[in-house]
Amino acid sequence: MSGIAIVGAGMAGAAAAAAVMAGARRISDATPGPADLSHPRSPPCWIIEASKMAPSAPFTGKEASWLETGGEPMRFPPPGATARCGRHLWPATDPTNGRGEFEKNAVDEICRYVRSRGIEACGLNFPGSIELAMDEEELELIRSGHGEFWDEEKVTEVLRCRPGSFRGGMFHAGGGKISPLVLRDALLQEAVEQGAKLLSSCVVEKLEEEEDRVVLHTNVQRIEVEKVIVCTNAWIPMLLPEYKSIVEPICDVVVMTQPLQATWKFGFTAGDDKW
Repeated sequence: MSGIAIVGAGMAGAAAAAAVMAGARRISDATPGPADLSHPRSPPCWIIEASKMAPSAPFTGKEASWLETGGEPMRFPPPGATARCGRHLWPATDPTNGRGEFEKNAVDEICRYVRSRGIEACGLNFPGSIELAMDEEELELIRSGHGEFWDEEKVTEVLRCRPGSFRGGMFHAGGGKISPLVLRDALLQEAVEQGAKLLSSCVVEKLEEEEDRVVLHTNVQRIEVEKVIVCTNAWIPMLLPEYKSIVEPICDVVVMTQPLQATWKFGFTAGDDKW
């Protein structure tokens, strides 16, 4: 029986796996004496992903022979919600209930990780971000926030848009951009290189507690661990039905085009985050 199973290999699952393996390594480094190799050991961490591995992850060109993919040489799971993200790295400035401090600390941690490992493909930068108001109601909502307020004239001038397109905006100098898919792949690779085992096309059908362990019943094999971290985003209630009343998947629409010429260096939202 190994230590931890992580269900879901998106951003949350990859970050959890990297943290678990970093902790396991610190414990191992602090343990004196030679390792006991007389008995084969299970991996300290399983990363379990329902989707099949994608052959074209952009982060690494290494062959991934360590993946359990039914004999097919694949790399990482498809991006899912992680790559549908608009690349915004936009910490809140609202100090209510410690939200601003929490999000700033999260961004600082991401920056330390990316820069310490030289992951240039992440495209990490901080050109700023702006919230745009399309009507008076949105303008009043934006005015109540924190940042540098831009009136309609300045928004039109800076964005070089048609006059009257936006009523104003709130510019946030701390807004940044990052490729979440590249970051996710880097976290997964680090976890696997430190001993985690990644299973693809492996659907967790049920979690069951048995005395001192948790059993994961999957379509591939039965896995027993001490702890489980569920990182399935909106699909959490499928494994943990007690969250059904507070976590619900909803439909969203994402419009994709061919790459366009860069118009603004900063990120933006408009229409109350609808676009």
